[in-house]
Amino acid sequence: MVLALDGGTVRSMPERQCPNPVESPSPGQETGPEPHGAHAGCPLPYNVCHGLCCTHTHCNISLGNCPPLSYNSHVHTRQCWLTDNLQSFSFSDVRMCPPDSARTDLAEAAGKVAVSAQDSPAVLHSGFSPRHDIDSLADIMALAPSASPPLLGGLVLDFDNTLAVLRTAHAQMMAEGAQTAQQYMEAQGMELFPEFWEQIIDARQFALQKSDEEEEEHIANDTMSFLLQFCGYPASRLDEQVLTTAVDLFYAPEMLGWDLFPGVTDTLEVLDQAGLRLAIVANYPCERVFQRTIDYLQLRPYFDMILCSASVEWRKPNPEIFTPVLQRWNLQPHEIAVVGDSLKHDVAGGQQLGAMTVQCELCMPDEQTAFDNQRLKNRIKPDAVLRAWPDLVSLVAEWR
Repeated sequence: MVLALDGGTVRSMPERQCPNPVESPSPGQETGPEPHGAHAGCPLPYNVCHGLCCTHTHCNISLGNCPPLSYNSHVHTRQCWLTDNLQSFSFSDVRMCPPDSARTDLAEAAGKVAVSAQDSPAVLHSGFSPRHDIDSLADIMALAPSASPPLLGGLVLDFDNTLAVLRTAHAQMMAEGAQTAQQYMEAQGMELFPEFWEQIIDARQFALQKSDEEEEEHIANDTMSFLLQFCGYPASRLDEQVLTTAVDLFYAPEMLGWDLFPGVTDTLEVLDQAGLRLAIVANYPCERVFQRTIDYLQLRPYFDMILCSASVEWRKPNPEIFTPVLQRWNLQPHEIAVVGDSLKHDVAGGQQLGAMTVQCELCMPDEQTAFDNQRLKNRIKPDAVLRAWPDLVSLVAEWR
C-alpha cells in the first residue's frame, strides 16, 4: 500500500504495480533508458509524472536531467497522489507531508536552491539542478486550481541590482560616455571648453539629487539642454537631433554594461508560466536608453509592462509611479508585490502603495543605496528578503 496525504492525515491507497519492473538503478544513476509503455497516453510531462504511470519504487524510467531523488519512493507516492486528486489539491498540501518524507518535499527542494555569482551553474545540492527544481515547482503551481483568486496577482520588479548588475564601475562608464558625447558635439561644430565632459557628469548627479528630493524625474535631455545654456547654446540654438544623440552617447556604455543575475531568466519563465503577471518599474532618467537596455538583455518577452520614471515623471518612492501597472492589471495594491534592492525607493514605495514588499540582497549595492539602507533598516522592514533569484519561486508560492 502507498501512504498519501488526505486533509493533513495519512491514508492508504492501492499501489499501482509497475507494468515493466526492472532492476533498481545503481547508486548515483540519474537517468534510465527510454520510458516504457506505461507512460503512453499520459497528459503530464515526466517531471510531474514521476510515479503517475508507474509507482514501482525503482522503476527505471527516463527522466531527462531529473536528479537521483526521482527514484525516492516518497516522491513517487506523493506525485501519484497529486495527479489522482487534482480537484481537491492545493499547494499547501505539499507542505503538509508526513515527517519521514518531508526531506523530499518539492516545495522545500525548490527553496533550497541557492545560486549566486560565485556558484557553479552545475548541480548545487543533493543532486538537484536549479532548472529542474524550478520546473517541478512550476508544474505543481500550475496543477493546483483554487476556488478563490490568488492573494498575489503580480510582481513589480526594480531593474538595477535586482534583475541585473553593472560589470564595470558606474563612475568609469559615465566618464567614458561623457567624453564621447563631448567629442561628438564638438564634431558637430559646437564650441565647448576642454573639461566640459566633467560638467556633463556633475549635471546628471545634480539632477538625480533633485529628482530624489522632489520624487519627480528630471529627464536626461532636459538636463543636457540646461547645461549647454551656460556654454552659449540656449534651446533656440540647439539642434534637437544633436542633443538626443549626445545624450545617447553619454548613456551608451552603461546601456551595454549590464549582466543578469544567475537564475533570472529561468525564474521569470517559471513565474510567467505559472500565470503571475510581471512588470518592471525603475527610476531612470532616459526612457529610450532604458528600453534599449531591456532589449539587449532579452527581458521583454517575460514582462507585459516595462516603464521607467522618465516616461511617467513620477519617481519611486512616490506610489503614483505604480498606477499604470495597477490599471493595466486591474489589481488592487495588496494583490501585488514590489521587489527591489532599495529600502528608500522600492520597499518604502511599495509600502506607501499598500503592496507586499521584497528587498533584494543579491550584490553589494551602490554607495548611495548602501547608505540609505543602513540609515533606514530599523524603520522600514520588507515582508521578505531575496538573496538568490531561484528562491523567488518558493516565496511566490507561499503568497499565492
